[in-house]
Amino acid sequence: MRALTLKLARDAWRTRAQVASIGLVLAGGVLCVMAIRGAASSLTRARDDYYRQAHFADVFASLTRAPDEVARRLAAVPGVAGVAARVVKDVRLDVPGLDRPATGRLISLPAPGTDDDHIDQVSVLRGRGIAAGSDEEVLVNGRFMEANHLSLGDTLTAVINERRARLRIVGVGAAPDYLYEEAGGGMAVDERSFAILWAPAALVTYATGMRGAFNDVALELRAGARTAEVIGAVDSLLARYGGRGAIARKDQLSHRVVQNELQQLGVMGMAFPAFFVGVAAFLAGMVLTRLVATEREQIAVLKAFGYSNGAVARHYLAYAAIAVALGIVVGIALGTWLGRRFTSLYADILRIPGLHFRIDWGAMVIAMAVLSLATLAGAARAAFRAARLAPAAGMQPPAPARYGALLLDRLGFGDALPAAARMVLRGLERHPARAVLGATGVAAALGLMSGSLSLYDASRRMIDIQFRIGHREALAVHFINAVPATARASFAALPGVTHVELTRMVPVRLHHAGHA
Repeated sequence: MRALTLKLARDAWRTRAQVASIGLVLAGGVLCVMAIRGAASSLTRARDDYYRQAHFADVFASLTRAPDEVARRLAAVPGVAGVAARVVKDVRLDVPGLDRPATGRLISLPAPGTDDDHIDQVSVLRGRGIAAGSDEEVLVNGRFMEANHLSLGDTLTAVINERRARLRIVGVGAAPDYLYEEAGGGMAVDERSFAILWAPAALVTYATGMRGAFNDVALELRAGARTAEVIGAVDSLLARYGGRGAIARKDQLSHRVVQNELQQLGVMGMAFPAFFVGVAAFLAGMVLTRLVATEREQIAVLKAFGYSNGAVARHYLAYAAIAVALGIVVGIALGTWLGRRFTSLYADILRIPGLHFRIDWGAMVIAMAVLSLATLAGAARAAFRAARLAPAAGMQPPAPARYGALLLDRLGFGDALPAAARMVLRGLERHPARAVLGATGVAAALGLMSGSLSLYDASRRMIDIQFRIGHREALAVHFINAVPATARASFAALPGVTHVELTRMVPVRLHHAGHA
């Protein structure tokens, strides 16, 4: 082995704790980029592919009731490429093994081969599709199936307009407009108590009494169409039919939740690695500076035997490169494992077909380059100091620091403080850069810790406001259909009830400064 290579191996082994500390910090940065950016790119790619394959609509609107003729008028709006009119109604479900009623969102499926069959297509993830002519088969979302331990072929009893209907599960479905499943807005719901049910249009329209009518519509736009103009035209057409205001895809609840998750991943994928970059550069510079200070005589001997300044500088930069290589290897291994865990969580919640973890090599190459350059830049000052050290100077102990009156002494407070305090303050004043970097590192660590822990505090505060101040009831009962106010007496007569409060919730449309 070459002399410098052997020396490098011995130095790295002798200071393996310091090398490992730098490498682990770098591994943290690589891990964050690998896991967070990889999960984000995987989710984005799977979402976009699914949206494209399922023809996710561009405009959505809900209303009270409109005849099918209105759907044909909507299709004639300039910029509209397709219209999917359907019936959507929340019904009560009796689920085997569930000790309370569940809510099912019944959604009518268009007949195969119709013009609106391709918009917001429902994918069959397991089982089969609904047979032609069937009036009792349904597709159910996967989370509800798994939470209630249901199997294909099981039956559910739905109460639709005070009539009971038996529904048989033939498949597990997924749709782009229900990647995030909720029961009317607000906080997350119990997955055991809320189901998405896709059923034949004939069954839904007959059970709800909406033959020849619809109360929900999705529109696909042509390329280059102005979304705002289409929304205005849709609102004008649906105003007399109880239209609640059309919204663009960016405001659709399921898409907005997914987009917010991607934005959060993007912020974390940039912020977290930045902390590791700064800490790694600081550690590399500090460790190499101390190493060079303890090897002055060895550096002088190397120079005396003819090693050039460049060879000496590369030798100490190689010391930092070992830590970089260690951090990259460990970071890729841990980041791949954690990225798969992240992606599996999103796959379990969102159920996007084809979602699996893929490494974002573009982001990884950039991250590894930035982390490597930052670490080597932190070590460069110490390496260049070793290269500039003359052989004669290296054989002598370092010159003592130049001392003089400091600010503390000039202000007349030097003798008023204990010796230990004066030493600390003088050390800070003589080495301001080191003090600032150390304080910055501590501040970054505290900021990272407090920012992460604040999520728990914010969640507890939100829960406290929601359930101790806003909703103080012990039990809440929701009705799909309106009930008379005389029901108060029935609830008040129940054993253990001390107070009953009736509320009425109706959707409204708000206007402000030209916005709706």
